[in-house]
Amino acid sequence: MKYTDTTVRKGYHGWKGETTISVNGKDWQITTLKRSNGLISTVAQSGKLTIKDGVSIFSFVIFQDPIVRLNSVKSRATIKTVGDIHTDGLEKFESYINNI
Repeated sequence: MKYTDTTVRKGYHGWKGETTISVNGKDWQITTLKRSNGLISTVAQSGKLTIKDGVSIFSFVIFQDPIVRLNSVKSRATIKTVGDIHTDGLEKFESYINNI
């Protein structure tokens, strides 16, 4: 698999892990963040990655492009926990891709 971009950073809503992967001609964005129910979740969204003027833009069609829930963990959101949960989500994504 080709990992295009991976970041773990603090944003407006707290710590967030994000990876963009291209697999078999499909682009996927894998995101880890703390949800309003207190769970830190990792999901993979299929879509289209476009790079324009050096800026990556990921777009998808709601209800058409598939989304896969990879994991959910009840934990405090720190850079370490979000990074670890994101890494675990990437491993589960690789298993998911190998099994379809």
